[in-house]
Amino acid sequence: MKIEERHLAQLAAVVDLGSVTRAAEMLGVSQPAISRVLTSLEKRLGEPLFEPGRRPLRPTLLGETLALHGRQ
Repeated sequence: MKIEERHLAQLAAVVDLGSVTRAAEMLGVSQPAISRVLTSLEKRLGEPLFEPGRRPLRPTLLGETLALHGRQ
């Protein structure tokens, strides 16, 4: 399973900003596009990337680990 670098960069932006909306604005893409990427990653990996119901968004261990790769 190949995960695109740009998707990891988008995940990193969400983790860093704590918000899908703010990450989308910063990256110049739509909020639904970022949400689709996150949903797709979670389905492919079979695990959540963020703790449910938390605002600001808090990454799970997997989410934080993948975000580290996205920052590179």
